[in-house]
Amino acid sequence: MTTIILTKNHTHAGVSYSAGKRLELDDTTADWLVAQGIARVKTTTSAEADSTSNKDKTPHRKDPQS
Repeated sequence: MTTIILTKNHTHAGVSYSAGKRLELDDTTADWLVAQGIARVKTTTSAEADSTSNKDKTPHRKDPQS
């Protein structure tokens, strides 16, 4: 599955989607929409990647030194 963001308004099977809408599609459909100039592939920014990778980490607390 590929996440795309529509760059233009698009109608599929009678359903209208506005530019900016994020959709999760099979790779073939996503590639076709990108090739037609209707969408772009959503890329993960480093900030999103960092927040995602830190979700499962247990925070560590430093004990005060006496």
